[in-house]
Amino acid sequence: MTVFFYIIIGIFVLWLVGGAIAAAITGSKKNRKRFAVAIFLKLSDDAQSMLLDVFKLHQIKKIDEVNSIVGQYTNTANEILSILSPENRLQEFSSGKKFDRVTWMVYQKNFIENGYSELAASIFAGIFLFELEELLSKEK
Repeated sequence: MTVFFYIIIGIFVLWLVGGAIAAAITGSKKNRKRFAVAIFLKLSDDAQSMLLDVFKLHQIKKIDEVNSIVGQYTNTANEILSILSPENRLQEFSSGKKFDRVTWMVYQKNFIENGYSELAASIFAGIFLFELEELLSKEK
């Protein structure tokens, strides 16, 4: 009888922990869109405009134009990067991805390999790490 009791308690604890984990994941997914909007609104008007422009150019694969804009307006690009850098967002955001810095570096490396400048690649790594692409593709 005691073994049966421990099995029931074990199943109940697993069910409770599993439910808490599932609730945390669902909650974080609902908050991601709100978080993306909050990050976007922290940018100056110039930075918002630049981010939208380079993202649209990225969508149509105009890599040289993206690099040109980012290189020409480095102060604005650095403002964007300061907001999107994972070092500046660790307390505010959990993307659901383990090792956010590693993920950011992988994104950055992939963009560099595709021809983006280091600064442009860093900006796009932040966009995709913090899941801003859906927001930016809908903005006009």
